[in-house]
Amino acid sequence: MNIKNNIFYKFLIYLTNNEKQSKHEIQFDIVFFILTIIFFLWGCYIFFRKGMIEWIPVLGLETIWCIDSIRHNRE
Repeated sequence: MNIKNNIFYKFLIYLTNNEKQSKHEIQFDIVFFILTIIFFLWGCYIFFRKGMIEWIPVLGLETIWCIDSIRHNRE
C-alpha cells in the first residue's frame, strides 16, 4: 500500500501544510503534530488528576496555536 494514498497521511499533510510545496520536511511536521496531540492529552490527564481542570482550556488554546504554527509554514 502506498502511504501517499492513505487518508490519514493526506489529513496530516492538510493540517501541517497550506502550500503546494512545503518549505520544510513534511515528516517533521507530522511527528510534531502527533507529539503535540500526545502532550495535550497527557497535560489534560495531569490537570484532571490534580483537580486543576480550569487549566485544560488554556492547554487547548496552546495546542491550537501550536498546530496553527505548523500549518502556516515558518519562513
